Amino acid sequence: DAFVRYQHDWASVSSDNMQSHIALRECIDELKDRLEGERPGLITAFFGTQHLTYGSTLAKEISKQLNPRGLIGCSSEAGVVTTAGETESLSSLVLTAIPLPPETSVTPFLTPTEDKVPQILDEVKQYTNPSFILLSEAGWNLERFRTELQAQFPNARIVGATTYGERDDTGYLQFAGIAGDKSMKNCVAGIALDAPMGVIQSHGCEPKGELMKVTKSDG
Repeated sequence: DAFVRYQHDWASVSSDNMQSHIALRECIDELKDRLEGERPGLITAFFGTQHLTYGSTLAKEISKQLNPRGLIGCSSEAGVVTTAGETESLSSLVLTAIPLPPETSVTPFLTPTEDKVPQILDEVKQYTNPSFILLSEAGWNLERFRTELQAQFPNARIVGATTYGERDDTGYLQFAGIAGDKSMKNCVAGIALDAPMGVIQSHGCEPKGELMKVTKSDG
């Protein structure tokens, strides 16, 4: 119920500037104006691979200048959803500020994808109603990670998404995740919330109208 009260108080900004420091400055300045001095609860940051090597600076500057209680994000070769719609521009940067109830505890974490068991901070184990948001590269088995995490926290709600990374000339995967004021290559970026969480929107197709079966076609 606490989250329902806050569901409309969010702000999203974007930039397509190919220079990472300019794109970041544009987004931070606009988001500051939108927030009108309010401290954001959670900020998500999604960025095209043009900004991939800038991931560490993104995490530090967003944390320093906007001071969110939580920050999570990642790079994507497949494009991102901006305020104007979905784009496949590799230079896109999108920041979204989401308010959280003041009593909600927030713990960001980064785990290398080669780890078989999630390395979760001890403070998360003290949460009464743990919920998790996870981000990783599509070529990695996020489902295995989710299953192992669920075993540690049987009553937790877990949501997440994968995106495509970029491979360099040698075929080495390039994917950056950010959580809190830190960034890591080829990882699972996660954030834990001490509050119940529900999924209110999904991306993709859904049934429309009466279910029908195709029995014949022509042409």
